[in-house]
Amino acid sequence: MLPRTAFIRAVCEALILLVIVCLSVSCEKTTAPADVSIELTVVDLYENPVPRAVVSLEPGEWQQTVGAEGRAVFRGLAAGEYTYHITAAYFADVTSSITVETDQPSRLTVKLVRTAVPVAVWARDPIGFPIVGARVVLSPVDSVQTAGVDGMVRFDDIEVGEYSLAITATGFADTVFSVILEPDRGSSFYIYCRRQGQIIPYARYGAAGGVIDNRFYVVGGGVSSGPSSSRDATLLDVYDPLSDTWEARADPPEDIVGRAAGIIDGVLYVVTRDYSPEQYLLIYDPVPDRWSYGAPVPTARYHFMVGVIDQKLYLVGGLERGTSEHLSLLEIYNPDTDSWSTAAPMLDPIYNGVSGVIDGKLYIAGATGLDQQGHYDSVGYLQVYDPESDAWSRIASMPTPRSGACAAVVDGRLYVIGGYDDTALNVVEAYDPLLDSWTTLSPMNAARSGSVAGVLLGSIYVFGGGNDAEDFNTFEIITP
Repeated sequence: MLPRTAFIRAVCEALILLVIVCLSVSCEKTTAPADVSIELTVVDLYENPVPRAVVSLEPGEWQQTVGAEGRAVFRGLAAGEYTYHITAAYFADVTSSITVETDQPSRLTVKLVRTAVPVAVWARDPIGFPIVGARVVLSPVDSVQTAGVDGMVRFDDIEVGEYSLAITATGFADTVFSVILEPDRGSSFYIYCRRQGQIIPYARYGAAGGVIDNRFYVVGGGVSSGPSSSRDATLLDVYDPLSDTWEARADPPEDIVGRAAGIIDGVLYVVTRDYSPEQYLLIYDPVPDRWSYGAPVPTARYHFMVGVIDQKLYLVGGLERGTSEHLSLLEIYNPDTDSWSTAAPMLDPIYNGVSGVIDGKLYIAGATGLDQQGHYDSVGYLQVYDPESDAWSRIASMPTPRSGACAAVVDGRLYVIGGYDDTALNVVEAYDPLLDSWTTLSPMNAARSGSVAGVLLGSIYVFGGGNDAEDFNTFEIITP
């Protein structure tokens, strides 16, 4: 038998050895890596893989760059919680956490928000045809592209935010357009550019005209300034915007100058010059290409305004022939009876203004009339006539007083274009009757008065006119 002391020593040594073994096993279990993995798939919001994204894990220095499938796999991880951080060009960074459990692989799909998007710009003329060779500048990055045969340019990977697109092209007015690029949304923009300097057959000042079946009929007018002294007051030409061509039609039997015309049931009604023996009402039917006469105008005058309401021709204001008295007279022609009648006169006698019909009411804007000092001058008065009550009222005046402008109605708004006030103007202003207010729009390329305007395929075409130096054989297009 062992001595008592030796026995106690042996027992203690055995206990110490047992403790060491237990501690060793415990440490091994807590420090050995678990056989687990994390699989992260990186996609955009449309679930397309995002190649070349960089994925990092913490704690530790785990990092991978994903391939074409957008997948990163980390193996041999210990169980626990990790923070992943993902960066990719043109996408917002993502940081989040994931918990890894023993012997259970973790799979996660992470969606990134794109912060740089593709931009497509389609340069179009007012009819919608491509503008080949258009130069498109995207600012403030100052990236420049030239449109091909389809009129399209593409800018890739543009950071989200607000930009301006500037388009220049031969034969078109420079166009600037503001755009906002939103995250993860590719953007396409169709930008319609005004044509510049289109040619009409003759220089026209004070012509009349109207739209029939998407074609514009320009009749009369003349060259009254500049080097040319020829007169075109007995010519009728028709413009087709789809083919961009002109066609000569039957000449009117009388001179026409004064921009006084209306369309009723596809027929053109035009009032002749005031210095004829009688002031005639001419009627043109485009189907047989023939002119005829209506009942003469009861009160001969010039520089009056015309509108059509309920298939009747309204003739208002002007200067009386012989006396040059400023008129407020309103006369109405009924084609069914070939007769004239009178209605309530305007509140302010004016001449050389513009007219437009909105919701069955006649609007008369701008003109020459008595200003607040009692002098005859260009004014910005806006008067409206309601046939149901046979009454006139004054509403919001134009911001720019002027005479000799032209006008068109688009989508319930009256557009007043050009004119003069001591000199020719390129101003474009629009009146909204629902708000009783005016908006100033982009000006025309050329200052002009004495033009005639009409709406073709949703755009306003401004034909002819002139300034102090010359009369124009060009037209401009305004896209509302």
